[in-house]
Amino acid sequence: MLELAEDESYLRLIWAAHVLQSHDPRNAKKYLLSGSYGPKMVGAQAGDASRIYAWELETLANELLTTKKKGAGKKRTRSLVPGNFQNIVAATNALRALENAEVRAGAPIGDVMLELSRIAHRQFPWQIGVPNIAGLYRNMYVFGQGSCANFFEEEYGISIQHFVYIGFILYTAFLSSPVIKLSYNFAKLGITELELKRALKLLSAPHAQARARAKAERRMFRNVAYKPSVLRRAPCIVFDNPEPHVLAPLPELIIDRITTGLFYDVIGSKGGGNAFGKNFEQYCFNLLDTTLPSIEWEGEFNYGTKKYPRWSPDLIGGKNRQTDFIIECKARRMPHSAQFGEGPTRHNGVEDLAKGIRQIWTFMADSRKAQTARTVSERTVGCVLALDNWGVMGMGYMPSVFAEAERQIKELDLEIADVDKCPVAIVSIAHAEITLRGSSPERFAGALRRYSDLNFRGGFLQDAQDPDPQPKDGTPPYPFADQIQNLLPWW
Repeated sequence: MLELAEDESYLRLIWAAHVLQSHDPRNAKKYLLSGSYGPKMVGAQAGDASRIYAWELETLANELLTTKKKGAGKKRTRSLVPGNFQNIVAATNALRALENAEVRAGAPIGDVMLELSRIAHRQFPWQIGVPNIAGLYRNMYVFGQGSCANFFEEEYGISIQHFVYIGFILYTAFLSSPVIKLSYNFAKLGITELELKRALKLLSAPHAQARARAKAERRMFRNVAYKPSVLRRAPCIVFDNPEPHVLAPLPELIIDRITTGLFYDVIGSKGGGNAFGKNFEQYCFNLLDTTLPSIEWEGEFNYGTKKYPRWSPDLIGGKNRQTDFIIECKARRMPHSAQFGEGPTRHNGVEDLAKGIRQIWTFMADSRKAQTARTVSERTVGCVLALDNWGVMGMGYMPSVFAEAERQIKELDLEIADVDKCPVAIVSIAHAEITLRGSSPERFAGALRRYSDLNFRGGFLQDAQDPDPQPKDGTPPYPFADQIQNLLPWW
């Protein structure tokens, strides 16, 4: 079917299908043929038979860009009717059948828990909602200040705050229309022609380039559901005919690009990884100190000597020198191969996570030997708190991480006893933010302990937390929502 689709026309159709069910359907109806969709299609919710999910539309958009057109180079005699919603329905049904057939055929190879992990990585970013204030503030705190912000402006000729502002303007505009003409007068929005050009250089790709990227990047993965999406790096596609214009089939991906996607822009800076790693540690400290104020939190400290230093993990929490929480922060980005590859344990992220576990257990052992001026007990719990979604790895992945931690301990000949190996949960910061709202030290520690159990079959960290014994009306707000103007003055 996609070989009969003209790319721009079909990408507009993908936009309309998404907006019809996820945003204001009145905007979508202007781009759809009347009678090509029924009332059940409008605003269909998760679980409804008529629902077409955003991750499926993202896959269709990428498959479209890799599909050779029938009659390419010749005069086309057949093509899909523009705006026909049934073309999306047919393609989605075909995609679901293909995905199911690939799983039954054993591609990709792996056990059930690894497959569930891949599914979670594909769906979770869409399910938590984009945009959300927590993701915006967190990523600006980590990537949008200090040396990271300085590098961004020097490298790309635009401040990171203004880049994010332009992204938000475009996102808002694309909720009403799939296309924006580059001849539009952006000056009345405080955006110069040069600023728009520099922002679009990061946010978009020319149509031919998008097709070339999709073909090159997706051919290395055989399972259609888990192939990389070129729309993550460039959520907008530029077309020239009849005049230059930009198309965004899934506007939320612009928000993803100006938040989590900032990683790609600053990772090349000198000391960038260390800079945003320190920012992330401070963010985690602020989050825990604000949501669990009865706990005394302390950052990394040297408990060795000046000549022979020994550094604690990034965050230690407790009371009166009794350690209840030992937390190691990891700002590393999770590679696509780790999320969706056929052998997701074969990548260097495993060693980094295992190192975090080893550091936590080393501090436990040194505390037991009275070397840290801290005491530990059987109630002490550890956590590797990750900026990316490492926590959505599934139980099929975790044993390899812990096995690697044990290998490192043996290789380094560390004196760590079984009693020092406290429970350690590997948690995404996004999950921690949700879990910590309205939590308590006891409930949060219990959630970490339960989530660390390799036999736990829940979904996310919040699923492992006991219900609030004194429930309150509504969910407590994100604790830094009122501070976002400190990072984005235009907000």
